[in-house]
Amino acid sequence: MALAVQRIVVRAILTDYRRRARKAGIVDGRAGAVCVIQRFGSALNLNPHFHLVVPDGVFAPDNDGALRFHPTKRFARADIERVAERIRARVTSY
Repeated sequence: MALAVQRIVVRAILTDYRRRARKAGIVDGRAGAVCVIQRFGSALNLNPHFHLVVPDGVFAPDNDGALRFHPTKRFARADIERVAERIRARVTSY
């Protein structure tokens, strides 16, 4: 179950980065992430949660075909709330 939830969380975040890149005119931007599932808290209590590292932007090929990093605008509170709501709905549905 944790892996399914992890996929939902990462996909929602990366999809939002791609959407933001398309709005900025970057057609084929791809985002990436590193995600680790931590199952315990500092007191060794059961506390499953994710640690993610996500670059603030997307990678897209330039005119020569080489990948170039394109930073995206900072997330506003409304952006974070929208992604969190999407994650909540998909996890609840799962």
